[in-house]
Amino acid sequence: MIDAALIRLRKRRRRPPRTYLEDAWLSPPVPDGFWYDIRNRRRYLKWLGQRLGFVHREDWYHISTSAIQKNLGGGAMLHWNHSAVGAVKELFPDGEWYEWLFDATSRGFWKDRRNHRRYLEWLGQQLGIKRFEDWYHVTNKDFAAHAGGSFLLEYRSTISQALMKCFPEHDWKEWLFDQCPSGFWRSVANRRRYMRWLGQRLGYTRPTDWYNLSVELLQAHEGRGLMRAHHCSVIAAVREFLPRRTWHEWLFPRTSQAFWKKKENRREFLDWLGQQLKLKSPEDWLQVRTSQIKKYGAGALLAEFGSLADLLAEYLPQLDFRKKRVVRPLAREQILAWADAHFRRTGKWPTKGSGRIPGTRETWYKIDTALSFGFRGHPGGTKLTDLLAAERGVRHRNKPPALNQTTIRSWIETWHARTGEWPNCRSGAIPESGGETWAAVANAFTRGNRGLAPGLTLERFVVGVRGEQVGI
Repeated sequence: MIDAALIRLRKRRRRPPRTYLEDAWLSPPVPDGFWYDIRNRRRYLKWLGQRLGFVHREDWYHISTSAIQKNLGGGAMLHWNHSAVGAVKELFPDGEWYEWLFDATSRGFWKDRRNHRRYLEWLGQQLGIKRFEDWYHVTNKDFAAHAGGSFLLEYRSTISQALMKCFPEHDWKEWLFDQCPSGFWRSVANRRRYMRWLGQRLGYTRPTDWYNLSVELLQAHEGRGLMRAHHCSVIAAVREFLPRRTWHEWLFPRTSQAFWKKKENRREFLDWLGQQLKLKSPEDWLQVRTSQIKKYGAGALLAEFGSLADLLAEYLPQLDFRKKRVVRPLAREQILAWADAHFRRTGKWPTKGSGRIPGTRETWYKIDTALSFGFRGHPGGTKLTDLLAAERGVRHRNKPPALNQTTIRSWIETWHARTGEWPNCRSGAIPESGGETWAAVANAFTRGNRGLAPGLTLERFVVGVRGEQVGI
């Protein structure tokens, strides 16, 4: 009997476990090996679909791992690699599933570059894209609305990088996208590539055609990044593109803001203009007209100078372009003599608004202009106020003289002796100072400039002087 019982026990152990049980997941734990049977896993998914109200195939895109775990299917997740996508593919092995439409893709899905191209081809169908050029109009919002947010993260949310990696067979123009790759415009090669494309787009066939380029044209052809790289200078962009050619900035629609302020640029233009007009002697310049200057692209230069005569007088100081005759240089000593005579007559030093100089045809405004722009034998770059400050010690409004505590102390004592009061920053002008005010002195104390050390104020200095007066 012992042998018969042992035989029955061995047979029972060899019997395979019963894994195909009806709704075994509803009475956990499920039998050993239950989830290994694909029939059980499919039955469970069909039951789960009914429980979640899934009617159409597309409804399964809303399944999630948490829904499976909450509905007693956690044991089966191991067989689906812990992915709801794997579960759905096992239930519906026929047909194509778009993993990106699920709430979460399977682990490592976007690491496979083949899936990137699959997604873009599908997205192109959804957006009605027929040509590669249509992609230039796609935005990050389009990707977000079509479950592509995670995909774009693989390319730092830059559409151009994604398309260039996935469709390398097309010659992409990065500047046509809403967002260029980071650092794109810092590359000289990229900027030149853009300029070649722009020249073809604008129909430029000769180098001189580039003189028609303007900021407005660049902005209209997606060149804002190029402008930022060149600080809004068209001439800088063209010179970088065609560096071996000599370019004349005045022939472009607009010169840079400070171009005509430089004397060497004005002289370069007039040298070139003389060649264009075939002028052979200085006297030939007397026949030049304003319309010719404007015709050759220097209208802004005339606006800078105010008149053609002043412009040409700087270029050829030996000619008087107002009277059409040769003029003599204006000596520095003569200007100072007229200034001394003006001071003796009026008690004030002249300014450029002081009018005509008696006994001459000169005006102080013409003298200031000659000093400023280098007319009539002067180097330029100075003004009448600079000359009088340097030669006659006249107070310069923008360059006040240095101060010292000894002088300020004498002003305070004189003020107190005259008024019986101690001065402060609101006391007005200082009569014996030659143009100083108590407010200016207080400001110099506060800022520690004009020769005064920082850390002291006018009020504290006056207190010190008062203490000396009363013997404190």
